[in-house]
Amino acid sequence: MTRLYPQVRSRRLRTDEVPSVGVFALHREGLLTDGADGHTSYTSRHDGSTARMHITSAGSWLTIDGHGCPFEYRPAFGTTTRFRPQFLCPVCNRRVGRLYKVPEVFQPWRCRRCGRLKFRAQHLTPFARAERNYGRLAVQGTERKPRERRKQYYWRMVRLREAEKKLDEVVKYLGDKPPQLERSLRRKKRKQEKAPAAGVEGGAPKATESQ
Repeated sequence: MTRLYPQVRSRRLRTDEVPSVGVFALHREGLLTDGADGHTSYTSRHDGSTARMHITSAGSWLTIDGHGCPFEYRPAFGTTTRFRPQFLCPVCNRRVGRLYKVPEVFQPWRCRRCGRLKFRAQHLTPFARAERNYGRLAVQGTERKPRERRKQYYWRMVRLREAEKKLDEVVKYLGDKPPQLERSLRRKKRKQEKAPAAGVEGGAPKATESQ
């Protein structure tokens, strides 16, 4: 059975293409306290676009640009004395640390799964992913282990940087032409010049006596 209208597969948005709000950033800015009223900004890592959101807090509810989003404090891992904030997705009620603003009319703020968003790193090769993270470390100007990053990514960047240093040393070694290499080239050139000269001094080869 053929379809009269073929299904068109739309491209899924990436997480860095839509504005987002992190619960830990709001906690540091003091916007999760009861009665807080302020603004927070977002800057995309992909194209540098910025967005500004109005935040108001009332009890366990947070209003982001007029849309209500619940949150709660949960005990931190391995302890019962410290608590960490968590968003509750308005669509699936799942605990998440970041909400994304998707092009929806009813409730634009939702988690990554409900918004059908993908991470940009999912479409990168392991080498390209390590190179991108290494570039971020170079911009930050630090070589220490970055916070909230996976250990295997960090060591992959360290190996990448060591390989780049070795490559620079090889290029510099070949570019400088050390004296040993120059001497060997000169000896080879003298041997090539002496070989034709020895053939000319010996004269033409004698004819065979069979004639």
